[in-house]
Amino acid sequence: MTNKILFTVLALSLAVPSFAYIARSDTYSSDFLKMNGYSDTSIEMVNHERNKMAGIPNEPTRKKLIKNKFLRVLYNAYTYTDPAAEGDTFLNHNINIEPSANDL
Repeated sequence: MTNKILFTVLALSLAVPSFAYIARSDTYSSDFLKMNGYSDTSIEMVNHERNKMAGIPNEPTRKKLIKNKFLRVLYNAYTYTDPAAEGDTFLNHNINIEPSANDL
């Protein structure tokens, strides 16, 4: 009987350190999110929100470079007229609370 108890205590003491410890800061790090299958856009959104809460200014991370002037004008017109097209301002909207003449 004492051998069974001793063996059980020994087995449990060896099993306890095998649990992985994940801190809260690890759950929103870029490496952790990438290893768990999140997309690059999701990782960018998490980093943007974390920087916004910390008070760090966010710079646009991706900029579409179009060398042809005609295609650049068409692309800018498309992103201006289509509200769903983000363009170069992904999550970087300058929201003004006060009304202005541009709202008309």
